[in-house]
Amino acid sequence: MLDKDLAIRSGDPPLLTESYCDLTISIELFDYYNYLPRLDDTYGCTGQRVEHLAPHFTGDVGLSLLKEKVCYQLFSAHASKCSDDQLLLRIRKLDDEIESWRMSLPSIFRPALFVSHNNTSLDSSEEAVPLFTRRMSLQLEYHHLMTVIHTTVRRCAPSSPGDAEDLHAVVHSSFDLSLMASRSTLLCLKLLLDKIGGQAFRFFMSYFFTAVITLFLDIIIHPLGPQARNDLEILISAANTVRSIPGHGLTENEVTRVEGESKFAMRLVWLGTCAITKADRGI
Repeated sequence: MLDKDLAIRSGDPPLLTESYCDLTISIELFDYYNYLPRLDDTYGCTGQRVEHLAPHFTGDVGLSLLKEKVCYQLFSAHASKCSDDQLLLRIRKLDDEIESWRMSLPSIFRPALFVSHNNTSLDSSEEAVPLFTRRMSLQLEYHHLMTVIHTTVRRCAPSSPGDAEDLHAVVHSSFDLSLMASRSTLLCLKLLLDKIGGQAFRFFMSYFFTAVITLFLDIIIHPLGPQARNDLEILISAANTVRSIPGHGLTENEVTRVEGESKFAMRLVWLGTCAITKADRGI
């Protein structure tokens, strides 16, 4: 799983590929979806037996295999030679596969298509930390992969004036999904911080950058767009959120990283504000 995560984040090819390794998933690895809802913070500290518990990871094995497909289908040397039609077809197929994965999960763990403040399923007030963290982990994984896949449409360019309008509509439809996923990511990170405090650090370092840069680029490209000012407010909130990560329990290097992420987000806010102001003035 770490191999696929490094590949999808760095752009380097995965080392353990399905072509050379047997990556068949044992059905027992999914047993934790059955018992995890019953766990709470005291499980294992009250004399309960834990031998029957299957090992599990912060991510999802099935989604990791999809990440390998994404790397090959969209970011390999072979993929760079695809025509726009081929690239769009691959994006659509990968989107369908991710949706199949999403629907295969038990409803309690199934990521929402998008997250908003009005989404009552995110109410964690009476939910045990292990269960909430697990749900948010899957939600963040889902949104991150959707962002990565659908921002790839930026590589498409019309080959003739007649294709421009149709391609523009397809690109915008796909990129809108990545923007929705990025907004959802930042809200999930804030909810995690409110629930688990400094332990949310690792989630911020994994998902924060991709989400804020996606929103920022859309502000720069469409400074007068209907969502530009709203996304700028989201960036401001995100910068304040990452700044509020508790420093106790973090190493010196981790504190430095938090400060760097906060400064980076505020820089994006400043640049985004400049872009909107200039567009308003017709400069």
